Amino acid sequence: MKKILYNILAAVILIAGCRKEDNPLLPDGLQTAPIPQFTIDPSGDQLIPGQDPTSFNGKFTLDQYFPTDHSYKSFDVVIRKSGDNAAVKVFQENVTQLPADFTITGEQLQTLFDAPIEPSDFFDIGADVNLANGNKLQAFPSDGMPAYAPNIATFPNLGPITIQYGVFCSYDPSVYKGDFVVVQDDW
Repeated sequence: MKKILYNILAAVILIAGCRKEDNPLLPDGLQTAPIPQFTIDPSGDQLIPGQDPTSFNGKFTLDQYFPTDHSYKSFDVVIRKSGDNAAVKVFQENVTQLPADFTITGEQLQTLFDAPIEPSDFFDIGADVNLANGNKLQAFPSDGMPAYAPNIATFPNLGPITIQYGVFCSYDPSVYKGDFVVVQDDW
């Protein structure tokens, strides 16, 4: 009997001691934010061809993980070049109707970044979320910190929150025909 009373007393103390106001680790002003979802359309190019990057024609769709979450004002589709958070450009502003389909070409990428596409380039596409309260969640923040907690990857059926198109160099066997001379052998 004594053991049961001690268990009940311990349970009452634990339940009474668990309040948000008593926990200084929880920040004030927590807010919900929509999670963007991207899908690459298989009818478009999956990679940027290295021989002719201007012929690239990629297609993708922007949607959100929780379709009934309307805590946003709009989305801005942004593109980051080669992982450089200082090289982020806006591709499409004020997207309010989701899902939204997009097409992007190699010429648009060259114009957007005012530079030719190099063989080592890759382009990350994400969405800045403009919240209804005026705050903005950046897809690629300049400080490099992710906008979303890493545990969102555990959400069931979560698709990518960013997508990437990279330049590939196709195999050309004619490059390897002919006679070659080893100038220096470091082995």
